[in-house]
Amino acid sequence: MRTPRTIAPQLNGLRQAHFVDADNLTCGPNQGIPVHARVRSWYDAATLRRPEDLCFVAASHHSGFATSMAWAGAKVYWRSGVDGADLALIDAIAAANLADIGRVCLGSGDGIFRHSLDRLRVKGMSIAVIGIRSTVSSELERIADDFVLLPNLADGYRSEATTTPASRRLRVHPPTEPRLAEAPQQVALASA
Repeated sequence: MRTPRTIAPQLNGLRQAHFVDADNLTCGPNQGIPVHARVRSWYDAATLRRPEDLCFVAASHHSGFATSMAWAGAKVYWRSGVDGADLALIDAIAAANLADIGRVCLGSGDGIFRHSLDRLRVKGMSIAVIGIRSTVSSELERIADDFVLLPNLADGYRSEATTTPASRRLRVHPPTEPRLAEAPQQVALASA
């Protein structure tokens, strides 16, 4: 089993703040608890997330239960509608007390977060973006100090290639396991 690569932050004893769009990292709002748990595991390993770090996770009501189970200990927001989870995280970023935070990690590639991250950058915050390969917004790429690219669950772990190489970009390699996207085999019953 290969282990994920990590970004090694220079935090000097400071905590990290994590803002995670669960639906974005799991490729949609209809994934179950095992998928959310797998993504959390990859995210935690890649960002070196610690128990004392702040963690805010948002999802739509469709994945709220799975998100709450997989991200136990995090502040979980459920908001549906167009960009519902994104807007919940933007509110969380604006309201969070980041006084003793050394780095902000955004678990999403959505460009809607660019203004929030720009404001943090102006305040001198270190920014890491953790996203899905080929879905990270170019605006977030410009703002971030570091990237971690998680595998795209929709690809079923097949491809790990990065289409646009960047010196700060890291790939997280998935463990060699069965594909999560495979549906269980169905057996047809013959009528007698």
